[in-house]
Amino acid sequence: MKPQDDADVHAFFDEQKGAVVPRELRKGNIEYGAIPINAACSDPELVGALLDAHLKHDAVGVLIETACLSRLKACPSALFVKAFEPNEAKGSMKNYFGHNMKRWLKNLLFMSRTFRDGKQVKCLLLPKGSFNASELDEVFNLCRTRCDLGQFPELLEAQLKAIRDRSVPKKKKSGAQHFLKDDKDRFFELGKEEHGQSETAMPPHAVECALTASARFGVTISRKLHFNVSLGGGQISGTFKDCHFAEFVVKPSTHINMFPNGFIR
Repeated sequence: MKPQDDADVHAFFDEQKGAVVPRELRKGNIEYGAIPINAACSDPELVGALLDAHLKHDAVGVLIETACLSRLKACPSALFVKAFEPNEAKGSMKNYFGHNMKRWLKNLLFMSRTFRDGKQVKCLLLPKGSFNASELDEVFNLCRTRCDLGQFPELLEAQLKAIRDRSVPKKKKSGAQHFLKDDKDRFFELGKEEHGQSETAMPPHAVECALTASARFGVTISRKLHFNVSLGGGQISGTFKDCHFAEFVVKPSTHINMFPNGFIR
């Protein structure tokens, strides 16, 4: 998917569609398509187009002009973004985009496969606003700034291992059930039960809430996935940032049902 405002680039992707993807990445059962978005659309329309793409596809990469990057700043957790300069592409668009997208798309495929790994997915889905750990911050930074590097898979796996190393039982003598423990001694467990899905009705939610509830790092996810968040003992309470960055006060409870985008039920 490519938000842009350059007519020549727009026409190129409209004509090429999935054929713009390097041939070696089109092997197997993977299908590609290109959905150009005119940059004249409103921000809600842009987010709506990205959401619609995720509802139809397993993974979505966003190829966007550098000048338009700021329009996506409210939902970085949902996206896998590659920026480009349209003036640099004018010589031979097929060569330019084929070269510049190759590693990025390979990394998006790697990310999609990683989400199918049960040990990895619980780390990738952690709510950034509530799970306090520099390792998770680095995962987000890596996916935002270095997702087109050749060494991206190795860098990502190293950070995910660092998060998995936080896996501990609540009680020292109990080895059966493990949780991911953050720097505030809160225990996060990816829930197996279902409690409905994250809410997105406006108001109070923002238009980005539906997108961050449906996607993580370019991969489409279930809105029913959530974490059970608790303390080592006693009840948990406090003020948390929800999916649209508003403060949410939790009264004392045994645990919290928290979704990847921060929504609390």
